[in-house]
Amino acid sequence: MAERESVNYNIYSMMQEGNPIKTYRKTILGLLSVTVLNSFSGFPEIVMLKGEGIVNSSIIKLWNEKEVAFFVKQNARSLETGKLIEYQTPKETPELVMEPYADSTDEQLDEILDTRKTPWYTLTKIVKDIKSEAVISRLLTRARTLERSEKVTDLLTERLSQIQGFTEVPKE
Repeated sequence: MAERESVNYNIYSMMQEGNPIKTYRKTILGLLSVTVLNSFSGFPEIVMLKGEGIVNSSIIKLWNEKEVAFFVKQNARSLETGKLIEYQTPKETPELVMEPYADSTDEQLDEILDTRKTPWYTLTKIVKDIKSEAVISRLLTRARTLERSEKVTDLLTERLSQIQGFTEVPKE
């Protein structure tokens, strides 16, 4: 007989990456014991689901088809009576990517627009990298307030037109 591994199902579940293929949650207020297949050890294991509502301790995540088949067969009575239901986990939300210079202060924008501190090629690259109409509009407003050269305001006006879709954006 094989020796049982010491890694329990909860630890195995935490080691997984990505989204589980199936997730089940308990619907009752009390504790609910479910039998799962620990893919790490290959042996069945009893897991106690506890907690009220949708919390980690009231959810069981299954990571492969073998675990799902075993789980459904072993916990058929709880599934039939509604004590246990399949739970659709929300899709992973992508990381929010902050628009460059969106949170810049007026002083930082002034420094970017100062052609003595920011070389022209650097300014054109910065402007090209900005995809937000609001950020370009803010830069344009600051450039006009600081009475920057026509070359700078024309660059910002052209980029604003590109973002708004009035002119073709050059291919990179």
